[in-house]
Amino acid sequence: MFDLSILKIFFGHPITICLMSSISSLIWTGIITFLLKTKTKNKKNLILFILVLGSSLAIALSWNLSTIDINFYNFRTPFIHKTMRFTAWIFILLQAHALFLFIKHLVNKHYPINLADKLMILPSLTLITFLGITGFKSNPELYNFISKQNLHKITTLYVLFTLTLPCLFYGIQKAYSGIFPKILKRQLKIFIFYIITPYFIGDSLQLCASLIELDQATKHILAYMSFLILAFGSLYFVSRVMKLRFLNTEKHVTTFLKNNFAEQLTDILEQLSVVTDVQELKHITRRFFKESFGLNYESVRLHIRPETGQDLTHTNDFVIQSIEKLHNFNPPEIINFIKHEKVLIFDELDFDNFYESNPNTELLAKFMKEIELSIYIPIYQSEKLIAHITVKSSENIFSHSDRSQMLIFAGYLGNIINLIRQRSLHYLIAQEKELKDELHKKHSEITQYKESIKSFIKDSQSREIGIIFFKNKKFSFGNQSAKEMFDFDPNTQDGHDSTKKLKQIITKVIDYKTVQTDWVLDKNHKKMIVTGIPQLDQNSIILTIHYPEISDILKNQIDNLSNPTDWDYLLYLETTKSGKLINKLIPSTKGPLLDFKLDILKASLSPKATLLNLPEDDLIPTVELLHDISLRDELHILKLSNPNNDNETTIKLFGINSLFLPNPPVPLLKLLDKKGTLFIQNIHNLNLEAQEKLAEFIKYGFFHIFKDEHKIFSDVRIICSSNQNLEKLTQERLFSAKLFKELHQTTLIMPKIAALKTLDLNQLIEGFSNQNITQNALKNLLELSDQEKEKLIKEKPIISLQELKKRTHQMLAEKSKKNNLTPLKTYWTTTENSNDPIIEKASKLGKRALKDEKLMKELWTKLPNQNKIAELIGVNRSSVSRRFKQYELE
Repeated sequence: MFDLSILKIFFGHPITICLMSSISSLIWTGIITFLLKTKTKNKKNLILFILVLGSSLAIALSWNLSTIDINFYNFRTPFIHKTMRFTAWIFILLQAHALFLFIKHLVNKHYPINLADKLMILPSLTLITFLGITGFKSNPELYNFISKQNLHKITTLYVLFTLTLPCLFYGIQKAYSGIFPKILKRQLKIFIFYIITPYFIGDSLQLCASLIELDQATKHILAYMSFLILAFGSLYFVSRVMKLRFLNTEKHVTTFLKNNFAEQLTDILEQLSVVTDVQELKHITRRFFKESFGLNYESVRLHIRPETGQDLTHTNDFVIQSIEKLHNFNPPEIINFIKHEKVLIFDELDFDNFYESNPNTELLAKFMKEIELSIYIPIYQSEKLIAHITVKSSENIFSHSDRSQMLIFAGYLGNIINLIRQRSLHYLIAQEKELKDELHKKHSEITQYKESIKSFIKDSQSREIGIIFFKNKKFSFGNQSAKEMFDFDPNTQDGHDSTKKLKQIITKVIDYKTVQTDWVLDKNHKKMIVTGIPQLDQNSIILTIHYPEISDILKNQIDNLSNPTDWDYLLYLETTKSGKLINKLIPSTKGPLLDFKLDILKASLSPKATLLNLPEDDLIPTVELLHDISLRDELHILKLSNPNNDNETTIKLFGINSLFLPNPPVPLLKLLDKKGTLFIQNIHNLNLEAQEKLAEFIKYGFFHIFKDEHKIFSDVRIICSSNQNLEKLTQERLFSAKLFKELHQTTLIMPKIAALKTLDLNQLIEGFSNQNITQNALKNLLELSDQEKEKLIKEKPIISLQELKKRTHQMLAEKSKKNNLTPLKTYWTTTENSNDPIIEKASKLGKRALKDEKLMKELWTKLPNQNKIAELIGVNRSSVSRRFKQYELE
């Protein structure tokens, strides 16, 4: 017999018993209330667990009411006493079944209630029936057959050995099995220790008390003490297990943050601040995880990915190989999930996958299990994976606070890695871009050189020298080559440009009695060199004609260069398509304009950003020229008429973080990548922040999205213009010094047109005239005289090339109108090539047209003005007047 006399003194008192029962009831009530407020998708498990605790509460209340009735009311209400005892036994059976089913559902992902579970209810129902009969003595014969005490023993034995003990063994087996998530096994161990074990011990003690026939007071003491122990065990269980994601109510395991973490973080930051080598980072990382989480030093590993973009999917290191394959060969959903989670903990992934399986958690849990990782922390910089921390399998369970500490450390670590790289990275990127730009320029120059040489090689098949004899005012072809070079007869077509050029050379040879050289065009409008050589016989001159060599082109213009070392660009200017485009824009071969043309050619061959300081009218033609020579497909013009102080233009150029603007526009610099030219007119009106970002793009070849650290590499030709003194604005801090430094390297400044010499202006006017008069037949008629050129120049100050071109056009149009050349566009545009056969024929015949009566009559109809007809065929008006009298045209 157990001597419980000491306990009876204190615990046997009715007030103490009621107090213990009340405390137990309050604890269970609080726990149940808390659980009812808990949100979880595992509703079935929650209901079963509440049923276990609720049964304990009901049993405690029933015993409490029964005790109160016995001790305070001296058994005055036997029916209530019997009802409470019967209710308690019902809830004992219900609790045992709920406990058994709860364990089954807890450790099984999907556990359907099977036939065996249903059959186990039958003995309980039978026992409840007998308990009711014996408890209320409704059947005396049955009561005599089996006593109430024996039935209580049978019920206790049934609950203990049929439900509770198998439940305990089943839980222990699963808790130490290797197939369940570690978090779930930890929950199960706590549940066994603080719920099932106290419950089993309490039932066992009560069974022992019944078997050895202890008095009723002692039984009550044991019962209420077991209630109290079970209640406190439940409270401790809930407080512990809820932090372990019990019923999957939390996303992460939770604990309190360690008090010494701030000190540890301070120490780590001090160590990181003096790091100069990535190897030091690896030791600091291992030390941090060892001291903070008690991990093995060798189980922690920091891997920093190479900057060169090296393929690591075939490395011998299985872990690194697997991680690289994870990031390179999986859909964006997986990568986005990793970025969102930031820290992957295998135990939590495994637990998530156990309860709520989805493709992401399933794949990542499988991945970490294969390479035996407990923790995987990717470190990103501007959306790019730069490093990762891995921890080999560990018995530790990492909480949310541990996860936060890892995140903080990884964030600092990523910044330090980036800083170590950027100590030289930005310089290397800038140097690499500089080399690429220089390589592009050299490649473009080589292309120009090849094109130039190709033009000479192509003409090598016509290297024969043509010979023409001039004697007795007659031309005669000395060989077949000369005849093939011209598609006209200089003897019959006095008005032809080439005939005039030949006669000018002959006149100079006769006047100066020296060799004379000039240019003439062949039938394909290619330049040829004509050399006039005087003979001993003064009435005879030999003209030699040949296509120019490189030396011929250089010899003709090299004296016009301010810098003789630019002779190669001069060659490109005269022989390549790019040069022809520039010559068309600026038809001048002398003075400052020649140097400006060479600067344009140099700028067009280089991909560097270009700053234009030109009159506004000349901006677009120059930009289009640079764009065409650069072989870009798309030209985008961004005109900033007023100072830009908002972020609209910045967003247009660089985009913006989607957090600040949903569905942000695609940055212009990305849209134009590898295919476009961006012209920013009035760059001084761009806000300073955008200027800084543009300077970064020009220097490094990448830009950052506005309000974001995301970096995008792009290849866009940048052209800017400004009519302000940017150097002065920079000194006044009104313009970005970085942008000025980048743009200042390639600046095109056009010479002031008004300051050009008259000779240079006349050449420009002549060039624009020739571009507009597309028919040789009209050159005599519409060509501007020296007086007209002077009038054009002095009429109003000229600011731009386009203004000069426009005035030249207007003067030619007026002259054409006076000559009744209708419609004007037939002769006076660069797009219309219609021919007037009458004027064309008269122009070619020159003075010989006077002998053709029919032609003269047609000319009179077309041009009813003797002066204009004389000007067209290159004779005096008196000659035309005599012929008109002869033909009776007046």
